[in-house]
Parts: sequence; C-alpha cells; structure tokens
Amino acid sequence: MNHISLAELNAMVKQTLDSNLQPSYWVVAEIGDLRVNQRGHCYLELIEKEGESLLAKAKGTIWSYTYRNLSTWFQSMTGESLQPGLKVLLNIQVQFHELYGFSLNVRDIDPNYTLGEKARKKQEVISRLVEDGVFEMNRSLPLPLVPQRIAVISSPAAAGYEDFINQLHANSHGFQLRVRLFKSIMQGPEATESIIDSLHRINDLHEDFDAVVMIRGGGSQVDLDCFDTYELTSHMAQFPLPIITGLGHERDESVADLVAHTKLKTPTAVSEFLLQGMLDFENQIGELANRLNYVAMASIGETTARLLALNQEVFNVSRSAIYDHQRYLDQFGTKLALLCKSNLSDNLMRLNAAEHALKLVDPKMVLKRGFTITRVNNKPITASTTINDGDEVYTEGYNFQLTSSVIKRKKDD
Repeated sequence: MNHISLAELNAMVKQTLDSNLQPSYWVVAEIGDLRVNQRGHCYLELIEKEGESLLAKAKGTIWSYTYRNLSTWFQSMTGESLQPGLKVLLNIQVQFHELYGFSLNVRDIDPNYTLGEKARKKQEVISRLVEDGVFEMNRSLPLPLVPQRIAVISSPAAAGYEDFINQLHANSHGFQLRVRLFKSIMQGPEATESIIDSLHRINDLHEDFDAVVMIRGGGSQVDLDCFDTYELTSHMAQFPLPIITGLGHERDESVADLVAHTKLKTPTAVSEFLLQGMLDFENQIGELANRLNYVAMASIGETTARLLALNQEVFNVSRSAIYDHQRYLDQFGTKLALLCKSNLSDNLMRLNAAEHALKLVDPKMVLKRGFTITRVNNKPITASTTINDGDEVYTEGYNFQLTSSVIKRKKDD
C-alpha cells in the first residue's frame, strides 16, 4: 500500500491551494468572535448564518500592524469598532500552513458594505412599521401644553440621566416637574427587552404621566443598535403617551427617533425642551394677562364714559319727568282742592237737611205740635202691647205729664 506522511499531505494541499486560488477574495461574513492578544494581533471567528442555522465557519487573522490601521479607519468611517455581530465585507487571502493549518488572512475591510447593511436593515424595520400602519401613531398624539409628570426610561448610572435631572432641578425659573425613573438597560443584547419591560410598567400607570422621556448618554453606533429593532420601535410607535427621545448621538437618526413623538439629540436637549415649553407657556400666560388687563381697562373706560353719559341722560330725563309730574301734581292738587270743596259743600247741605229732618222728628217738636207719648208700665205702646185692668199709664205732652190707672179695659168687638 502506497502512503505519504502528514507533512507531505499538507504540503500537497498548500501547493494545490496556492496554484489554484487567486491572491485574495472579497468575502461577506459575520464576526462571530473577536480577540486581540498582547502583541496586537486580532483573531477572528467568521461565520455565515441562514436564520438561526450556521452554514459556515472559519478562523481569520488580522496581523497587528494591519489591525491598527484597519480598526481605526473602520471606526472613523462607521462610527463603531469591529466587534461580534457585525456583518462585514473582507478582503481575504486564503492561507494553509503545514503546521498551523487553514486560516484566512484579512488584508482589508470595506466599511461601506457595513454601513449599507445597517441601512438596509434599518429600512426594512421602517417599511415594516409603515406596512403595519403604526409608524406615525406616537407622533400623531397630542403633547400636553405643559408636560410636568414625566416617566423617564434610562439607566440610573448613566451620565446623561444625571445631566438631565441636574438641569431640571437647577433651572433658574423655579419650575417644578415630577420625574419618575424606570430603570432600564440602555445598550447591549438585553437592552431591547429591558426597555420594552419599562414601557409595559409605564403603560400600567399611564394616567399618572403626561409624557415618556427615553434618554442615554453617548456611545458607539453598535450601542445604539437596540433602537433600530422592530420589537422596540413597534412598542414605541403604539405607546399611548408621547415619547421624547434624547439618545445622545449626533450622526444618524435611529428608528426609535423616527417613531417617537419628539426627537432630540441629547438628554440635556430634552430637559431644555421641557423647560422651554414651560417658559413659553408662562410667557403666553403673561401676555394674555397683559392683553386681558388692557382690554379690561379699555372696557372699564368705555363703560365709565357710557355710564356718565347715561347718568347725565337719566338726570336730564328725570328733571323733565319731575317737572312734568310736579306740574301734573299741582294741577291735580288744584282739581282735588276744588273737588273737595265742592264735596264738602254738598255734604254740608245734606247734613243741614238731615239735621232739619231730625229736628222735625225730635220728640219735643212732635209733642209741641200737640202729640203725646203714652207708656204702659213704663214701656212704649206698640201694636203688640196688651193693656190690662190695673195697668199704670204714663202720658207725656209738650208741657204736661199724666199718670193714670186703667180701671176697666173695654174689649174690642
């Protein structure tokens, strides 16, 4: 049986690869792992996945001199460092060493591919939100005129959160805002789930707040990857309270910025926005108060003038009415006096006539004309008086009085 040594086999492999492969290839791969040793050499694990399935894996090396140049240039172009999870376009030289085996020597990296890949994923998320009909939902919510009850999603240890709080509390206008922190992880693989959990907790208390503030300090572009995920931005877009972002980056807008009600660059800018809103409202109130005072004074002046004119008119009308009524009263008094005098005269005549009539029927005058008054038992005689024998009869004339007794009464036939 013919045989060869392992070294001979590896030499044949090396010779075959060197003679059949091009000097280098541009290869798309994802960085699965990255380590830099003490000498500055960078050792990579490059992978290719389809969904969650791993299709290929290979070791790669960037020698120290090349790594220093490539990593610095890549970060200046993309705003982030080379790290696991990035999908990159690499210029690779295939190497096979008899002792160390197969490896890929990275000679160059195209940062434009990484930027394009991130932009493509970002656009996919935006398109999905638009198709779901939720992209504009949070931005269409009305922001309270003066939001004062603020739910804050941030890490309590973040410098951006401290700057936000300090600026609110130290404002020169003395404005007071009620702020409640909902602690969250704001970067890394756990950030999306942590922020969504904070949104759920705020939603349970949404009637206690006017708005949500989502803030963090500066960081690399990869640190902000969570703000481009569909899971987080979908929750933000459909949240029932206005969300204000201040995520601490100056370059590109994240999808979270695009779906938020109001996007600002930094936590400090968010605090300035809230305080400026309160100051604008205070100025509007002051302006309205001045306008109200002006209108009130003008109205008072106009009303005073009208009242003075009306008072003069009332005075003139009153004087005329008083004069007319006085003249009427004088005329009425004269008529009343004449009427009273006439009535008194008529009544006096009637009284005189009555007096004369009374005198005619005065018993003394009747007696003087020859009549007498007869009483029986000291009672006047009437049609019903019964006279009996022995009754005492008293007869009174004009100038005499008689007393007699009935001896015998003659009965009527």
